[in-house]
Amino acid sequence: KSLGSRFHNDLTEALIVDGVIQEIRTGGEPFDIPADNGFVLAVRGDKLSSLILNTRVSLQIETTPNVEDIKFAIGGGSIILRNGELALTNIVSKGNEPRTGIAINKENTELMLVTIDGRGSSFKGVTQEMFGAILRDLGAYNAMNLDGGGSTTMAIKPVGDETSQVVNKPSDNSERSVVNAVGVLSNAPIGELSYLKVTTDDNKMFANTSRRFKVKGFDTYHNPVDIEESDIEFTFEGIEANIEGNILRPTSEGTGKVIANYNGVSGSVDIKVLGEIKDLTTKLENFNIDLNSEKALSPFYGKDKNGYESLIYIEDIEFNITNNIGTIENGVFHSGSEAVGGAITAKIGGGIENILVSVGSKGTVVESFEILDNFVFSSYPKEVPGSIGISEEAKEGSKSVILNYDFSKGENTRVAYLNLKPKDGGLKLAGAPKKLGLWVKGDGNGSWLRSSLKDSKGKEILFDLAKTVDWTDWKYVVADLPANLNYPVTIERIYVAEINSLRKQSGQVLFDGLQAFYPSPIGNMVLPTSTSLVDASNKKGPVEKDGYTFVVATEPKGLNELVGYDASSTVKSKISNHNISFILNGLSPEFQSSLKNEVVLDASTSYKTNKRQDAFFINLVSTKDGIRAANSEQWIKLNNELKSRTETNIILFLPSPVFGASGFNDTLEAELLHDTLVEAKDLGKNIFVIHGGNGTVTDLKDGIRYIQLNTKSLSTTDDIYDLHLIEFVVNGSDISYQINPVFQKPNIKVN
Repeated sequence: KSLGSRFHNDLTEALIVDGVIQEIRTGGEPFDIPADNGFVLAVRGDKLSSLILNTRVSLQIETTPNVEDIKFAIGGGSIILRNGELALTNIVSKGNEPRTGIAINKENTELMLVTIDGRGSSFKGVTQEMFGAILRDLGAYNAMNLDGGGSTTMAIKPVGDETSQVVNKPSDNSERSVVNAVGVLSNAPIGELSYLKVTTDDNKMFANTSRRFKVKGFDTYHNPVDIEESDIEFTFEGIEANIEGNILRPTSEGTGKVIANYNGVSGSVDIKVLGEIKDLTTKLENFNIDLNSEKALSPFYGKDKNGYESLIYIEDIEFNITNNIGTIENGVFHSGSEAVGGAITAKIGGGIENILVSVGSKGTVVESFEILDNFVFSSYPKEVPGSIGISEEAKEGSKSVILNYDFSKGENTRVAYLNLKPKDGGLKLAGAPKKLGLWVKGDGNGSWLRSSLKDSKGKEILFDLAKTVDWTDWKYVVADLPANLNYPVTIERIYVAEINSLRKQSGQVLFDGLQAFYPSPIGNMVLPTSTSLVDASNKKGPVEKDGYTFVVATEPKGLNELVGYDASSTVKSKISNHNISFILNGLSPEFQSSLKNEVVLDASTSYKTNKRQDAFFINLVSTKDGIRAANSEQWIKLNNELKSRTETNIILFLPSPVFGASGFNDTLEAELLHDTLVEAKDLGKNIFVIHGGNGTVTDLKDGIRYIQLNTKSLSTTDDIYDLHLIEFVVNGSDISYQINPVFQKPNIKVN
């Protein structure tokens, strides 16, 4: 179809069929464009006013320069770089937005395709002016801004892969249909084998575990070249190991290479063999499964004494099953025919992990759809027509609820909601159900069927009931509720949705018999204790001659008023037992003057450094958005300090966590900070990151010690038992620490 008046009411369109003007419309409905024998002229204003119905016209296309001489062209927005100078020639999209651009260098020998992400926690986007400046810094001489925003997308097919993959982060969290794009394809001929690419699942591994290696061959132009796997010869160097086919099994720790040789062409990959496994983890800590069903286990990871982590293959792990709940074959758990609770115990080296398993569940009807007053209709946008009603057609009981919807009007996402018990804030579910079941009579229109719930912390969570309603009779749909919910939960809405602008369906669906499924109880079991990594530096050490101690603590603001006596004197006394004190949550003059340390320092101030003997202390300021958002210059200073300082021990102070739910919103910056610290660690530094947070915990990750000290405000008298001190002993370059409570919680036994 033509455009019609979709965007402009003054758009004039003329329909030409077989060279004759058939109809002229201004601001009218779109024309159906003939496939072979016609076309539509469309111009805003009066440029087509001279056309007369039923007269003949001919179409002649001439371009300057001649289109026949153009090998490649693309239309876009504004020229943002012209002959090395910044420019804005046409469409000016203001503000920091995701950007897409194309550029060439001064010699016309290099084409640049560039995207900059935005509208996210890690990337904020840039202005067109800044985009032009960035392209110039990359070596561009002329550049044009293409469609950006949610359309900014870059896809690359890595060497050796069969399909392309999106490598940026589109701001809509999905790919968008666009009017044009630039593709770069290789037409180089396939030649002889030039090099091998050797890959594996994880370049780190543990001694006495296995690792598989894959090999692909390529010619000079990076075209894939077929090779016979059986003719590949694998060898290794730098470590003690056994290798059989493509499977390596090292027997000692260290760094080395795995080398593949094929008809005189070789390739290699570096590997690092870690020491003894001290801990074993997996994301799947518990699950519920139906009778006689199967579920793939999540990957398992081991940690060595320094917190270095590596993937461990399922076949290297010893599994024990408690309570005859099922079996494990090739990494897949097969449940039995009895509703029972039990456990899977995984063990390798010194690592143990228990996975609690509930086989079977019991369904409880939580809504029978018999009373219309329990429901209210709404839609998005609110102009989307629809309604609800009671139907005498039922799957269970005597009635069901019908949801009518009309998605024929409007663009983009359209939704029709069935709101459950809105007067009560939704349908509240008792206990901790793991899935929901619902009878649905479909209309076969292919709408998206979803539901929304709210957890106990007020967080809204959306989940699918069916990707497409492609059935017309009654069908029972079951949906697993998302993991790690904060119970109890409330079901707010069941709804149908359409996100494709081209789909304009109308219809109705019926609902009946909503059930919540509660898993079989786990019960009491005797299981081996799951391991957790123990930091060798977390110990009480003596203070040697010329050694010293320092403590990291919090100022217990409002403590005395909360408990009704002078409890803060105990805090001050214990802090004052050390040579140096660092106060993590801000330091008042009154509290500082009451401490008896040689040095009292506020660890919450802007970037600041201190040193004593072989320890160097750095204050960093961060927000929820990271270090850069607080003050980007800190990064330059931190990098310089890590490269130039001669001290062995580096202690960083941050007001809040780096990782986790309370960590940096900018997860890329969090990983960059960690990688930067690991680089310093590999050069001989011993690094501690001490930060505030909700609770006191430690985490040893890739040799970096992250220690969280509880900085949560005191609100109840029991909160005094959450006050802790991180107490360090420094002897030369050796450093040890302990985390001790300020107040011991009474151990009260009730007979």
